[in-house]
Amino acid sequence: MAYMDTKKTSNLLFLEVSAHFSNAVGKKTHEIYVNEGDPDDTKLSECSTYPDCGGGQDIPVLNTNIKRTLYWRTHSNVLELFEYSFNSNLQHNHYEVLFQNSKILPGLQIFCTGGQVVVLFSTIHATHRVVFNAPHIRNKDRSILHGLSATNFTDENNVFYFTQPEQFSHMTSGVTGSPTARQQLGAIFTLVGANGNLSIVKMPHKGQATMLQMNRASRMSRIWSGINPWAGSGSGETPCGLKLVCLDSGNPKVVGICRDHKIRVWSCKSLDCVAQFDMKPHLQDDTPGLDGNSSHKISITYNDVDDVWILSVCIASEHGPKFFIFEAAQDISAIEHISTIDFVPDGTVLQPQLVDFMVSSNSHLWALLLDSEDQISLAVCEMETAIWHEVALSTPPLSEVIVCCFYFFCCNM
Repeated sequence: MAYMDTKKTSNLLFLEVSAHFSNAVGKKTHEIYVNEGDPDDTKLSECSTYPDCGGGQDIPVLNTNIKRTLYWRTHSNVLELFEYSFNSNLQHNHYEVLFQNSKILPGLQIFCTGGQVVVLFSTIHATHRVVFNAPHIRNKDRSILHGLSATNFTDENNVFYFTQPEQFSHMTSGVTGSPTARQQLGAIFTLVGANGNLSIVKMPHKGQATMLQMNRASRMSRIWSGINPWAGSGSGETPCGLKLVCLDSGNPKVVGICRDHKIRVWSCKSLDCVAQFDMKPHLQDDTPGLDGNSSHKISITYNDVDDVWILSVCIASEHGPKFFIFEAAQDISAIEHISTIDFVPDGTVLQPQLVDFMVSSNSHLWALLLDSEDQISLAVCEMETAIWHEVALSTPPLSEVIVCCFYFFCCNM
């Protein structure tokens, strides 16, 4: 697991946490069972297979400069939550939630806003929102996970069950509303079906959530398909990677990299594809197609100095990851290509495989890589010069090393 503060790039921490960390330090892992799927109909659950995923999010302790980190991991039908602190000996801070007869989709996200910690994720049967109060200095040894139970995953205001469960491939989500007014906070989920269709679930703060279908193609594409029956089925417009951006205008937008090498933007208000950008002029002839491979990733960072969005797309190739950097207007209505950066190893990284990446607000590109010998490395590139530098990772004494299972960026966004 890795943590990086995007505002202070000199403050970098790389932390390894094993699957059995709690047992290693003498703490109990609490198990929760949630009945979700029909035990007599396990066909969908059995045919749905997703990769193991992991991530994390900084959690500020109210009225202090102290931060904790909430790590998460998903495997098949198991969601693992683990809160870590350098300043406190947290109790009841490790839970495993088992969704019986179901599977968990990739794309879980954690948000800290309005004094709350919001966890958004989806299974093949339902979307879930779990809300915790942010930690306070008065309860420095109390984990925000303390008291977590099955009720948190079945509350009618925080769960939406699909009428007909579908084999979704992945999802993205976001928190909507004003962070200063808790009663206005809602959630939005965007899910990609196995057939490439996009579905959106709008979950208000209280009340019944609704599910709608996105128009995968732009209006002009749909008109052209009606005129020309040989225009194709539009499978190339299926997104492989998604990010949801909640704008101040109250019109959240979904940004995706699609199989036809186009970046598309959908409006969660009109449910239409409102913008697209063709990456083909910036690609080489040997650039692989997008087939949903987990190595093809998209990242979005807001640059508050220039008031623009920095959109970065990583496409994997046999020579290593290639990064495409774009700038987008505040409403993401226009996208402009800025640079293309190849990862050039310095000789110490053998056949690098990208694990995760991110762009910091000061225009630095960070990449977490795994080589052919399963050695992890961290590299940083200043986007103006496109020169990579390896980041030295100090190793703690051998007695404190814990075998790592997952690596990823945990960022304070």
